[in-house]
Parts: sequence; structure tokens; C-alpha cells
Amino acid sequence: MSGYTFDKQSAQRISKSVQATERLDITADYYAYRGRGALMALGKYASDADTDWAKGSTATVEVYNMGTREKTEQTAEVHNLFVDIKPGSWVLFQQGYLLAAECEGE
Repeated sequence: MSGYTFDKQSAQRISKSVQATERLDITADYYAYRGRGALMALGKYASDADTDWAKGSTATVEVYNMGTREKTEQTAEVHNLFVDIKPGSWVLFQQGYLLAAECEGE
């Protein structure tokens, strides 16, 4: 029977990865399933009151499938640091922060 051995540095790296994975909160409606380097997500800002998403505020974003652009059942709370966003606009976000948003053409 053959076995594998790891040096101390490799064992510590594997241990850190396992610990980071075990800390993920998988009970939320939406979660980043990777620790560092979480993937971007595609969404749309929807407002029942038809109001803009104000810069400096947090809003609920409907999550869409990145490949098909079909709406999923998931939502995410996303913080906007940049500019007011119109309802129905496409957005990209990562780890709870807005990265990009659809803008009106001039």
C-alpha cells in the first residue's frame, strides 16, 4: 500500500483552505461559495416603489444566471458606493459590493 506525505508548508496550506471552507455561511439565500477571490454575480436592481438605488446605500438585487441571463430564485444585499442606479438596470457585484452597473445612453 502506497501513501502520501506532505511537508509542513503544504499541510498548513491545506489546513487553511479547509478552515476557510468550513466558515462559509451556506444558510443564506445567496453566498459567495469561494473564500478569497469570490466570483462576480450578475443581477438586476428592482424597486417596488420605482425609485433609484441611491449612491451610498444597500439594496436587494435579483440574482441572474451568468451563462443564460435567466432570473434565479436568489437575491443578494449589495452596497452601492458609486452612483444612483435606475430600477431594472443590470449590475455586477462581488462579496456584497457593486462593481458595475448599466447606465443610460446619452
